[in-house]
Amino acid sequence: MRNRIFKNLAIYLLIVFIAVSIARWVSPVKNEVIDINHTTFMEKVEAGEVEKVTLVSDRNVYHVEGIYKDGKEFSLETSVDPDLPEMLRDKGVEVAVKAPPEPPWWTGFLGTILPILLLVGLIFFMMQQTQGGGSKVMQFGKSRARLQSDEKKKITFADVAGADEVKEELQEVVEFLRTPKKFSELGAKIPKGVLL
Repeated sequence: MRNRIFKNLAIYLLIVFIAVSIARWVSPVKNEVIDINHTTFMEKVEAGEVEKVTLVSDRNVYHVEGIYKDGKEFSLETSVDPDLPEMLRDKGVEVAVKAPPEPPWWTGFLGTILPILLLVGLIFFMMQQTQGGGSKVMQFGKSRARLQSDEKKKITFADVAGADEVKEELQEVVEFLRTPKKFSELGAKIPKGVLL
């Protein structure tokens, strides 16, 4: 039973690992980007070391991504200045202004599908655990009654003393339970309960 639990758990972990691997494989790999501040950026622009810049406007901030003339990439955040794109063009920098990028399609897909898959997997896992009967999960309502063996001493009506009328009625009920066909032919019905 324990081996089956570990096997099921290993399968679910493998599925999650494959999903994460596919997500990383789909997302593009980026080169190393150097983080700089606004002052360094303006110094590099004045020195003519900046070749290309992309400005992404997000509220009151420009997310700046650029490439030096030696091919290295840099990035920074600076406050939005309407004159910045024109000033950069005057310095010979190729400028592109873009809107904030949309998140990749797979993030929305995983955001909706992954919780559903995890919920279905959890339900499936719980059902697998309860089928074997060896697990303690979901067994709180099962009867703990034990079957008495014939080896133990039997108690008969001869061992009961007193209350002869009650004894006779109870003997009739027991007889009815042993041979119900005989009594049903006579039209008798078993009593709903017996008060002792």
